Amino acid sequence: MVKLADSRLAAMHRVLGNFRIHAQSISGSGALNRQYLEDLKRIRNRLAEANIAVSPVRSAGLRIMRKTNVARHFRSLVVR
Repeated sequence: MVKLADSRLAAMHRVLGNFRIHAQSISGSGALNRQYLEDLKRIRNRLAEANIAVSPVRSAGLRIMRKTNVARHFRSLVVR
């Protein structure tokens, strides 16, 4: 189990990897959605307990920036 006290968190604005999600894959099928939401809630609770602020507005902004990043989408089409 990872302890937040021993961890360092940082924002990175680089692509660390590109993955294609297919409808028949575990990630694309939606089979893990419930587990993902439970994990997300657990992580956010641990961050809150450690007094680490998580801004929903900032999170949404970063998500929108990632989804509309033309270079990222171009790379996913070119890199195979």
